Amino acid sequence: MIFSYIPKRIKFLIAIVFLVFIIFSCNKNEQESNKVIVRIRNEKLTLDMLREMIPVENPGQLTYEQIQNYIQRWMDQELMYQEAIKQGIRKDNEELKKILKNAEKTYIVDTLLDSLLSREVNISEQEMLEYYEENKDNFVNEKLEIRALHILVEDLSTGRDVRRRIINGEDFEDVAQETSMDYKSNGRIDLGYFNSEMIIPDIGRILFRQRKGTLTNPLKSQFGYHIFKIVDKRDPNTQKDYEEVRKEIYERLLAIKRKETYNDFIADLKNKIDIKTNFEYLEELFSDSVNVTSDLMRN
Repeated sequence: MIFSYIPKRIKFLIAIVFLVFIIFSCNKNEQESNKVIVRIRNEKLTLDMLREMIPVENPGQLTYEQIQNYIQRWMDQELMYQEAIKQGIRKDNEELKKILKNAEKTYIVDTLLDSLLSREVNISEQEMLEYYEENKDNFVNEKLEIRALHILVEDLSTGRDVRRRIINGEDFEDVAQETSMDYKSNGRIDLGYFNSEMIIPDIGRILFRQRKGTLTNPLKSQFGYHIFKIVDKRDPNTQKDYEEVRKEIYERLLAIKRKETYNDFIADLKNKIDIKTNFEYLEELFSDSVNVTSDLMRN
């Protein structure tokens, strides 16, 4: 056979890789998705169940041992659960009934809220501009800030070569697109404005001593070698431009509108449903209960 000449250790590694591939293949068919990995009495752990248990974006990066740990945890829990049922722990357990009822209620309410708050919200450019003008005091930098372009390379030799190319006239962004690991990973060249607390301290101490227009020597960090071009510097208490805070304004207005949607929804429900209250009972707990609880029905 083809594999008869392969050492046992290599066979074992091939088997592991093959298992990981089967478990996490993106193009699995329905039969594979229902494949049972472990069965304990009538309960089973399938491929789909295992995928849902693993909270990572790329499960294929897990080691075989990590996958085994997830499986083992499922087995331990299932074994204990079945033993607990056997001992009658669930039967007529009032505390469990309360927990299950509250969990069900929380899940259903959260599902409704997700549906309500995920509806499309229209926020116009005019609304954002007006918010910016009315809240300019909220968009002021508190500390000295710089704006810089950035290139990250793996070694000092490459860093020196990159800097030399820019000094000789090549465009910083063109060189960055070709050489920067940061650009290749995150699509990032312009870091925008930042203060000294938002960057690696050793690099920050050097950067914030530089003048506008400076192209730094390669600066070493745990990530590699960094080359910065200081595009701008601004003093504390400087007004931030609208474009710089546009995304932040959008998020603020989105939160405000979603809060309004929630409040309107609750108000509408209160108008439709007869709510009976007995807040006087709270006087046994709080002397000012009437004043406090009366607000519940007005909000």
